[in-house]
Amino acid sequence: MNKHFTEMTSLFLTTSILLLSACSGGTEGTGATDKVHMSEPQAVSMGIVTALGSVYVNDIHYRTAGGQISNDDEATAESDLEVGQNVTVHGSIDDDGKNGNAERVAISSMIKGPVDGLFDASSNSLGVLGQTIQITDQTRVHDSIAGGLADLTIGDEVKVHGHVLASGIIEATLIKKISAPLHEYRLVGLAQDISGATFNIGKLIIDFSNAHTDGLDGGVPADGQLVKVKGSTELVMGTLLATVVTPVGFSMEDQPHVEVEGYVTAYTSAAEFKIGDVVVTTNDTTRYKDGTAEDIDVGVMLEVTGRIVNGQLQAQWLRFKHNVRIEGTLATNDGALLTVAGLDGISIKVDGNTRLGGSANTGSMGNGVGGSGGGPGTSSDSFTLGDFIRIRGYKTGQHTVNATRIDNHGGGNNKVVLQAPIDSVMAGVSFTLLSITVNTTAATFEFQTDGDDQAPKLGDQVISAAEFYGVAQPGTSVKVRGAVTGGTIAWDSAEIDN
Repeated sequence: MNKHFTEMTSLFLTTSILLLSACSGGTEGTGATDKVHMSEPQAVSMGIVTALGSVYVNDIHYRTAGGQISNDDEATAESDLEVGQNVTVHGSIDDDGKNGNAERVAISSMIKGPVDGLFDASSNSLGVLGQTIQITDQTRVHDSIAGGLADLTIGDEVKVHGHVLASGIIEATLIKKISAPLHEYRLVGLAQDISGATFNIGKLIIDFSNAHTDGLDGGVPADGQLVKVKGSTELVMGTLLATVVTPVGFSMEDQPHVEVEGYVTAYTSAAEFKIGDVVVTTNDTTRYKDGTAEDIDVGVMLEVTGRIVNGQLQAQWLRFKHNVRIEGTLATNDGALLTVAGLDGISIKVDGNTRLGGSANTGSMGNGVGGSGGGPGTSSDSFTLGDFIRIRGYKTGQHTVNATRIDNHGGGNNKVVLQAPIDSVMAGVSFTLLSITVNTTAATFEFQTDGDDQAPKLGDQVISAAEFYGVAQPGTSVKVRGAVTGGTIAWDSAEIDN
């Protein structure tokens, strides 16, 4: 668990939106304020704070001097901004596309309420206001919890920032203890089991009979809708008496340029799915980075750029933010952790949020989940050692990965594919991915690039070693291919995402 959380990494967001008009020209960002791009529409960015000084959200550095700051709807100072918080920034973007001015920054927690389930180290989870809070290596535990999460007691009031998974679990990016008694509880989650004037979020019953419900169709949440609830701190037989229930999202009026980053929460097909409550559509002109249309599924984290037309986000290009991909022969499996032949130094975690599926040729994995659109699984006990599997996930440590999706493709072979951000580089010789060293000095080793983000993908292009190492640096995504013999991998190619 990273308690300091200082690296500017791409975090797991419920929904992140960047609305801005197309920028032209410009130079590398310097932080100067004398040249600001003010054309309409101005920027609206929703996401997680990844660094301070002033504030970084969705890889944009927003200068906050002179801006208005609020924290859970109350005016506050810039000093209240913290890494890991959910924020909404209203402002403008410079021509460089990397810096901007924040006119307003609204901090908004996902949960503000009492602990009702002690920290469980075996599942890395905590109970707050009827919700399961998942703790990851990227969760920041605030200094207000001096002894760590194990020191929290039932009734302690906390504030949680993070994002909601399709399962309803909240994956935390920041947990902070509150010293002063709360005057209201608040919660963001998926409305379920709607009946009359009540619905559930997780294990909590919400009574909205006397709540303001502006923005909800007919004043009632839809099943599965992401909503924000405020209510009394006095629970009545486990029921929260809501004062406000509103939808979470942003205006779906036509917009020329929109960026959404978050988890896929609902999946109809690769041509239509949801990130949060945003309907995303793709077509033959959509371009993909770090994956293909077949990799889209519930629980996968994406960054989508496109435009809003008739209430839908038409994707122009789509990048997979869970940028770890592993293909190879299943070597070990204890039901919760897997390894792949030749990559035994990488531990792959499987949990209740991992989607388990088979291929069209092999059927299911024996867990009742079949096909690439299968539902979440809870274990991988039925995987067969020696099968060829394909894994999509995200890095949680130097050699650990959380799997969001695993597909079984039957009988194994000796091929290995590994895609991940670069850890380190020895120019002209090798680089490491998830602590796996890839030696590139063989005469037959081939370097490739998949082209420019903003240009149509024309297929992989062969480049020189000098060109590859000229752009390869820590954090750059690279896909390598090879073959394993006797537990050792001979790598034959590397494709860089530039």
